[in-house]
Amino acid sequence: MPDYLTAEEVAETLGFHVNSVRRLIRNGKLRADKKVGVWLIPREALQEYQETLEGRSKHDPWRPGARGKESETTDSGGR
Repeated sequence: MPDYLTAEEVAETLGFHVNSVRRLIRNGKLRADKKVGVWLIPREALQEYQETLEGRSKHDPWRPGARGKESETTDSGGR
């Protein structure tokens, strides 16, 4: 049986928010199993994902798992 980590532990390891880790799982970019309502990520799946990130900043929009940049608008309110 592989060694498992929770989504929270993976988020801490990667420096991501836990919701980002869950999004990676839902999108099939990070392998995980759901047991009794808790996502369990095999340590080997985390290592595989980390290899895809090697040499890339977590803010790089072209890294695997990155979301499209949302438009930034400012409401100056005409003042």
